[in-house]
Amino acid sequence: MKKQSFQEVTKLTETIITAEVIGELPEYDIDLTGLPNTPENKINQKRKQNGLSTLTATFTQYEVKVLETINGNPVTGNIKLVYNSVFRGIEPDLKKGMKIVTAIAAGKLAHEGKYYFTRYGTYYIVDNDFVLSAVDDEFSIKMNGRLLKEFIEEISTIPLPAPR
Repeated sequence: MKKQSFQEVTKLTETIITAEVIGELPEYDIDLTGLPNTPENKINQKRKQNGLSTLTATFTQYEVKVLETINGNPVTGNIKLVYNSVFRGIEPDLKKGMKIVTAIAAGKLAHEGKYYFTRYGTYYIVDNDFVLSAVDDEFSIKMNGRLLKEFIEEISTIPLPAPR
């Protein structure tokens, strides 16, 4: 898996927000059977025929309160941020009360109503006025320790893709 820069992550997201963590929610599983007539569905049908369990994936989720949409599609209220639990311990472990700036993408199908996020697109808001990246890269070297206001000015003009 390749390390991504903040700018690369934003090419795959629709919105950049600031948010406050309400808390962690229970993990959830999705069945990876796939849509009908897809290779994934055919593999899972064979697994079932042979008495094997279907393939699943587990996701970690957090409830956050959106404080501001900085860039992209407007998002308001409380939302769920998710990532594949395989990356637990690598992706951000968010705690109640933390404030973050993060690039998000709306989930589809089994993830409808949830938003994906990643460490590569996440900055922690520290001391209410400064930002600190969840990763160490060229962009974070330039941005870490900057005032939140300056960081928001910098990322508010990043071109984001149209909703999918």
